Amino acid sequence: QRHIRKLASKIPGPKAYPLIGNILDALAWTPEETVQKYKRIAQTYSPAVRFWIGPQLAIAVSDPRDLEILMNSRKCLGRNRTQKIFDKYPLGDGLIAIGGEQWKIHRKFVLQSFNYNNFESFVKVFDKNSKILVDCLKVTSNSNNSINILDYLKKFTFDSICENMMGVKTSSQKKKHEEYIESLTTYLYIFTSMVMKPWLLIPIFFRLTSYHKKMTKSTVFMNMFCDEIVSKKTKDYREQSKDIKKKEQLEISTRINRPTLLESMIQLIENNECSFSKKEVTGEINFMLWAGMDTTSTSLSFTMIDVQRKVQEELDAVFGDDVERSVTIEDLNNLIYIEQVIKESLRLYPVIPIIPRTSTEDIKISSHTIPKGCDVFFNIYSLHRNPKIYPNPDEFDPENFSPERSKGRHPYSFLPFSGGMRKCVGYKYAMFQMKVVLATVLRHFTVHPGCDRKEME
Repeated sequence: QRHIRKLASKIPGPKAYPLIGNILDALAWTPEETVQKYKRIAQTYSPAVRFWIGPQLAIAVSDPRDLEILMNSRKCLGRNRTQKIFDKYPLGDGLIAIGGEQWKIHRKFVLQSFNYNNFESFVKVFDKNSKILVDCLKVTSNSNNSINILDYLKKFTFDSICENMMGVKTSSQKKKHEEYIESLTTYLYIFTSMVMKPWLLIPIFFRLTSYHKKMTKSTVFMNMFCDEIVSKKTKDYREQSKDIKKKEQLEISTRINRPTLLESMIQLIENNECSFSKKEVTGEINFMLWAGMDTTSTSLSFTMIDVQRKVQEELDAVFGDDVERSVTIEDLNNLIYIEQVIKESLRLYPVIPIIPRTSTEDIKISSHTIPKGCDVFFNIYSLHRNPKIYPNPDEFDPENFSPERSKGRHPYSFLPFSGGMRKCVGYKYAMFQMKVVLATVLRHFTVHPGCDRKEME
């Protein structure tokens, strides 16, 4: 503790009080206000900021040079206390919840599902589901009322991830399986609140809130949903594998028709080729749905309101006046400006504004040494709003990602999918999915914001 306090004393930060640290400063903040407060504190004490959460030291970092060091260091791969929420409200042993050798095995396996050769089939699913989304929006757009586009996008992304990663057609856009989406939304909101207000990680405090009951209910339902899917897919595989002839046909079929992540895990387990447990399989499903549904739908909802005439011009150049034509991978590679629009939205509104880690050893960064055993927070929101990196950082400007402006920029200046050793395995999947939705929806509709940017912030 003496070593920690010695190193912490050299790192600037707001005044801390004995025993409680900086908790009082943040007690009255809402989760939304917390991000803005962290941004202002980061600007005041840049490049690294010291906090005390009670007796626990926390360091927030937003300088791209320091983020590159930390995100590529094995000394900063440790699970943060916020990730231990998954121990109390478990969603299974998926990539987000695990660490060590188990994490390495899972990551290597999951990466195979995002092989570029699989993207043609992914895009076909995106295209099909985006057309269903358009049909749903056509029904609603007949009224003069504003709609919450996020609700529609969550269903679209949920259906897409279920079909692409599990081989299951859920049809939530047609009013099915909505309870899972509601449960996941609740779980994520509470999880975010706990990240923003770390004292909620203290069990006695958390149980006094309404969050505990809601979190428990959401956890039970989500695991039940995933268990049912795993049981059904396992039963299907066993029935298809009963005799040698059917098994040979199944193996030929899976080589021609790409097996999904879930189908691959079940096949390996049933053939005794790996030791994945049911908890690990359930975990990967839950966390794929988390990453594949919530992050992409939220990013898309922000992107929709900032679309400009230049986007429409690009769509006209690629698709002409054919609003019904399916989107192909070749089309996506030609949607250069739409990619800039998506990136700019991700810069202004990163889905995960703060990423938690724990240091397992002392780590030297550009200006300080982070001691072993402290909470480390990658402040992505402040990084993306740094005026030294992005002129007019609070303004929406897709030209921030034009080749001219991007040239010479530090590679860790833009981290919507994290970076380094724990970079999101599905970042290309997310970008392709967002491009398909925008290319489909914006050929049918002009989208106007239902609120001003201040309300969004």
